[in-house]
Amino acid sequence: MSKILVSYATKGGDTKEVAEFIADILKADVIEAKNLNENDLNSHDGFIFAASTHGDGQIFANFDDKLGLLNQTDFNGRKVALVGVGNQERHGNDFCSGLSAFLPVLKKAKIIGATDANGYKFNFSRSFINGKFIGLVVDFKGDGDWKSRAEKWAKNLNF
Repeated sequence: MSKILVSYATKGGDTKEVAEFIADILKADVIEAKNLNENDLNSHDGFIFAASTHGDGQIFANFDDKLGLLNQTDFNGRKVALVGVGNQERHGNDFCSGLSAFLPVLKKAKIIGATDANGYKFNFSRSFINGKFIGLVVDFKGDGDWKSRAEKWAKNLNF
């Protein structure tokens, strides 16, 4: 069984709650992104990176600051899943777009956990590629069913 790390960046606590919920299901370690370091990355086999989207589709700053560290990490053959937290009603033109910031830095990682847009209404997202989101997306305040969506997603990950 893989040793999994869930790392999250949160401003108001929504992404933390989602990340801790998923970590509990997977019996994974959990750490806030601002505390993430090279040792954390080297001592785990699989990863879930969770971040909210802010402004005009940017990833939350505490994870943006760690993209250089992720870029330097050898993810060759390691599985990574992504979780985006956003608001489809207020930010329908950039719904969970910040999640796409992970793609250029996860070289050679096997990205798992793509999801359909079922139940979400949005105009655009940079994280919606080839008819799927590149990970789990959660509208924490606008989707009363987010926990069952996240639980199903987590249980279907193949770490």
